[in-house]
Amino acid sequence: MAQWLTDLIAILQDEYAAQDIAWIEVGWDTKRRRLIAIRWPAGAQSEAMQDHLNGRIEADGGKWERMQAEIAAIKAAIPKE
Repeated sequence: MAQWLTDLIAILQDEYAAQDIAWIEVGWDTKRRRLIAIRWPAGAQSEAMQDHLNGRIEADGGKWERMQAEIAAIKAAIPKE
């Protein structure tokens, strides 16, 4: 993975760690050729977001699973320090 991408991911993770964000996923949108970040809220917002996503995941025809596989591939490519 390119060093600039690894650095950008670290910056995003540091930025969101200071906010009320439980976790962040970073992925590459191949269709639009851009980096995307998925922020996951903490606390009560997290439960509402999960309910919302559960409904959308069932209706998206497998897009969520494909995106998760892409994110996992990106994470696997990040060098471990």
